[in-house]
Amino acid sequence: SPLPFTQPTLVAERPVSPAMEPAPKAATTTEISPESVGPSPFPAASPAAIADTKALVADVTGEVIDASLGKVTAKRLAHRRVSDQGKEGLAAFLEKRKPYWAR
Repeated sequence: SPLPFTQPTLVAERPVSPAMEPAPKAATTTEISPESVGPSPFPAASPAAIADTKALVADVTGEVIDASLGKVTAKRLAHRRVSDQGKEGLAAFLEKRKPYWAR
């Protein structure tokens, strides 16, 4: 017979805390597609930015998404942001107007 003041053992059906969740497997770029992302939130993106993005996707397809890939991607994005079209895009956004390529 059970001792007084004891409780039955409880078993959780799922982890109680996010910290107890198993770590997700690393995604690869082959698991990401335009269909999984949806329509572009930036329909007036600069032609050069679109070309750079397509080249970046082609270059990293099949690579594991990790810190090294993040650094390469950040460097490429930074290069585009300081270009003439990058500056125009930021200025147009801040001035609440369309950039010259979207007029």
